[in-house]
Amino acid sequence: MSSILFIRPRRCYWGKKKNSLTMRAKRLPVAFAALDRTLPTLFANYSPFPVTLWASIGHRVRSMLRFSATFLFAALALAPVPALAVEANASSAPISVKVNMARVLRINAPASTVIVGNPGVADVTIQDPQTLVLTGKSYGQTNLIVLNAAGNPIADTLVEVVQDQADLVTIFNAGARYTYACPTRCAPTVMLGDSTGFTEEQTKSLGLVKGVQN
Repeated sequence: MSSILFIRPRRCYWGKKKNSLTMRAKRLPVAFAALDRTLPTLFANYSPFPVTLWASIGHRVRSMLRFSATFLFAALALAPVPALAVEANASSAPISVKVNMARVLRINAPASTVIVGNPGVADVTIQDPQTLVLTGKSYGQTNLIVLNAAGNPIADTLVEVVQDQADLVTIFNAGARYTYACPTRCAPTVMLGDSTGFTEEQTKSLGLVKGVQN
């Protein structure tokens, strides 16, 4: 049975469109007005200096703050947008999937490209722009990176492929390893690390069964 994991990309302030910077720049007068109302009160309540001290130097302080804030917004608006640093979830825990099992991943932004660090450990296919199918291929860890159409990362997380120990029986005979699945009755199954001849035999048998079914 597959499970569903929701990946929520972290929002990046400067990764948004430049018009958002313009909107924030328009809010600067409101912020400075609040500063003008708050600082004199702080000086009166918590400073040993008289309130008149703020009146004498306040205009210089406010001018410096306005210049610094305006310069910062201009620099952000003109600078190229950096790549988003995104986590799959708040705890940064790796996504766990069992060997030979699939898991459905949901993302909040459309995916254009999916990159797996080690394709021998896990495989990912795009079911639709916001649905990925993760399949465990062998034991170990790798990473998963999802890019949008612009080439920016919208998800970057670890993937851990583990073995499902339930109902599995491993037999060693003359240095060769064989694995059987025993839910009620034991039957051969293909697992990483089994004897090459045993694995080939089971793969051929599975191919014959699929051929008959088709």
